[in-house]
Amino acid sequence: MKEINCGLIMPISDIGEYTEQHWLDVREMIINSLGESTKYKFNIGIVSDQKGSSIIHNSIVQGLYDSEIIICDISALNSNVMFELGMRLAFDRPVIIIKDNLTVAPFDINSIKYEQYSSDLHFKKVNDFSLKLLNVVEETLLQSEEGSLKSFLSTFSGIRVSNLEKESITESEALEQIYGVLNLLTNKVDKLSVNYPMLKVDRDLIKSVLDNQVVNSLTDIEENIIRLRYGVDDGVNRSVDIVAKVFGVSTLAIFETEQNGLKKIFENI
Repeated sequence: MKEINCGLIMPISDIGEYTEQHWLDVREMIINSLGESTKYKFNIGIVSDQKGSSIIHNSIVQGLYDSEIIICDISALNSNVMFELGMRLAFDRPVIIIKDNLTVAPFDINSIKYEQYSSDLHFKKVNDFSLKLLNVVEETLLQSEEGSLKSFLSTFSGIRVSNLEKESITESEALEQIYGVLNLLTNKVDKLSVNYPMLKVDRDLIKSVLDNQVVNSLTDIEENIIRLRYGVDDGVNRSVDIVAKVFGVSTLAIFETEQNGLKKIFENI
């Protein structure tokens, strides 16, 4: 059987009511599903296991590019997951998007499809989903090998992606090249904050931490950016683009500063 490197983009730690064990169970479901293939032998691994890291390492960027196929679980709309998904879409390589039935899909673009599983991971429902997932993965790989796969970027005329050179690519160059797609995904998540309770819980938690000055190491600029992004003071989430214009800096600078600040917050609660 042909060996295939399959990368996983998914949450790995507690998020609201989702426990770390829940994500381990979801990962096992995916591994068991692909293990039933009679066409391919899948080498499956998390693309990034850097818990709480705000740095996209070279190895992660390379992993996002090199994997023949990636399965991305957007359940809970985790920001790191959405970031890595944006990178994969920008690389124009095959990706399968999955989510649970409780998560509101942030995409209104016809070219982005997703497969849905039951959040309770009931045995029969898991079996049904596993069969469907395996079929979708194998069909996607076949289309990719035949050159008939219609990718995300192919829906936009005039866009071509060059090979990622290990010798010359830098983190800054990679992030700048893919930020347009990332910003699209980030804005979709921002618009869901009113209707998605989990994001409200995050906002309340962040407000409590900031108002009570729990994190002494947080800089003024980090706090101000987080307050604007998550609507801590007025309940209105703002996109990275808007906050970048407020501070007169690049969107990349805003994203990196926000992630550094959030890392400090969640390391101290």
